[in-house]
Amino acid sequence: MKNVLVLSSSPRCDGVSEMLADTFIEGAKSMGNTVNKFELATMHIRPCITCNTCFSKNVACSMGDDFNTLAPYILNADVIVLAMPLYWYTFPASMKLVIDKLYSFVVSKQNLSDKEVYLLSVADEGYLSSFDPLISTYNKILSHLGWVDSGKVLVLHSSKIEDFKSSKYYLEALNLGKSV
Repeated sequence: MKNVLVLSSSPRCDGVSEMLADTFIEGAKSMGNTVNKFELATMHIRPCITCNTCFSKNVACSMGDDFNTLAPYILNADVIVLAMPLYWYTFPASMKLVIDKLYSFVVSKQNLSDKEVYLLSVADEGYLSSFDPLISTYNKILSHLGWVDSGKVLVLHSSKIEDFKSSKYYLEALNLGKSV
């Protein structure tokens, strides 16, 4: 049994990327895993200002925002799921804020290595190459942190929630969740 952290950055609680995350969660829970989900678009996370005072006040970020709520879950997770719509070929702002704040673990020399990471993303475009910039950045982040890419579901042309459950992506997300 693993401790799974799902970071969802959809600003729409009824959108396809949110359904993708929830389907993954359904699969992961069905296998007995513990799952915690955070909807990043509803959290107040300020940009990292590289003040280098990380963990100096017994919290990850001295700025005192919602990242401090999230940080212990990141530390304790065996599995991290990044679920998001594709914005301008990369991470949405709410996800990028969390990624930038991972700096707090690096500067304070806290070990985040060996986490299994899954990428779930939705694009309104019809070309898999639309995900290339996102995947390139994702791979660099994983390499830097010592994380392991454990799988991806990349959804094309699926902006309608009613189409999702009958798509191949639904089964891909469900099965990927079960593989945790």
